[in-house]
Amino acid sequence: LSWNIVLHINLILIQPQVMAGENNEFNFYLLHEDEDLDTAAHILTTLEGRGHRGFLMERDGMPGRPIIGGHELALDNSTYVIVVISNTAITSGWWKFKMEMALHQRITNPMLSETVIPLYMPYFDMATKPKSLGMFVECFYDSDNAAPIWDKLSNCLSNQ
Repeated sequence: LSWNIVLHINLILIQPQVMAGENNEFNFYLLHEDEDLDTAAHILTTLEGRGHRGFLMERDGMPGRPIIGGHELALDNSTYVIVVISNTAITSGWWKFKMEMALHQRITNPMLSETVIPLYMPYFDMATKPKSLGMFVECFYDSDNAAPIWDKLSNCLSNQ
């Protein structure tokens, strides 16, 4: 009588948790509504022209992957989230879902709690401002006089 014993060993590798800003592929993730894509692309190229690396789903998303997984991965690999807020955005259920997902991730992780930047578009009706963004210092985008906002955003993104 003989016994064959097979021993299976599973190794679990645990990645050390990184501090906010360390080893992130992107300085910022640009969360926007589809109708604000032109504005989001302008924000992206302007900030990248100042040496920052941004994530824009339409450009950086991986084809064939689930969209929600792409947003989650982008959030995980970005130090800041710039939330583009327009009158169109706040009426979109999909935009609200992505924003709440970003806020949940940022608020539940103390290392990331100060990394959300609300960016309000011109003509935004502040009476409809999302209450969940009330705890963050906000910025106002003015395409006619954008230099101050670029300086402010660039300085913020540099303080990783």
